[in-house]
Amino acid sequence: MQQKVDQKILNISVFVPLSACSCVFEKFLNRAFDILIPFKEHMDFEVKDIIGPERSQFKIGKETVMVEELGIEDGNVVNRLFFTNLTELKGYMNDKFNK
Repeated sequence: MQQKVDQKILNISVFVPLSACSCVFEKFLNRAFDILIPFKEHMDFEVKDIIGPERSQFKIGKETVMVEELGIEDGNVVNRLFFTNLTELKGYMNDKFNK
């Protein structure tokens, strides 16, 4: 079986209050980008409004990065992690990709 070289293994959603002044979430978003950019070839990335349907579904209360790990065979979500602490996100990404 031939493996796709460009296959994404993570879906990343960054939840911030888009209706608020950017000064409210700018530091969080910039730090999240700094952590995630080195791994961009392994993920699909999206910024979402914290005030949306997913807020209640996933019980998101403040700025959060949601990481969905995808199955290699079918691309379905096999694990979902939530990070409000970006130091923990950085550790996860470094461990995941051996950096």
